[in-house]
Amino acid sequence: MYFIWGGLVTERQFRSEVDEMIKGEICSAGSPIIQTKIIGSRAEIVTDGILDTGFTGYLCLPITTAVSLGLELTGLESVELADGTILEDDPVFSGRMEWSREIIDVDVVLTKSADALLGTALLRGMEVGLNYYTGEVVIGDPMIQGIKDAES
Repeated sequence: MYFIWGGLVTERQFRSEVDEMIKGEICSAGSPIIQTKIIGSRAEIVTDGILDTGFTGYLCLPITTAVSLGLELTGLESVELADGTILEDDPVFSGRMEWSREIIDVDVVLTKSADALLGTALLRGMEVGLNYYTGEVVIGDPMIQGIKDAES
């Protein structure tokens, strides 16, 4: 028996549950990292993104990455940074990414940093597990376990 997200499950249920989760790792600097595919009109890439619970959007990409993907400008918005700085008329782009085994449309903001950020808009309705002892990151749909429990 395995303990996962608040209940005991059999090994078969555990393996099935883990196969349907988004998995990542805690890097040496302590940040949770998830590898994901980003799709633009000119190209697609697979990149590591930092799971950033302070970022409420979907995706933040380095400017150079966004240019190479060919993302389309969709509008401007005001953004508040972690230090309280307000950026007026910050460009927002349209992109696509693979998330939870689906290709989804996302709003993309840009950064001068070299890091891609995955925001909390991606986590709505999901359970997130960070295990700093094992270095594992798991993100899953809590409904999957409920359905499996009902089937057994």
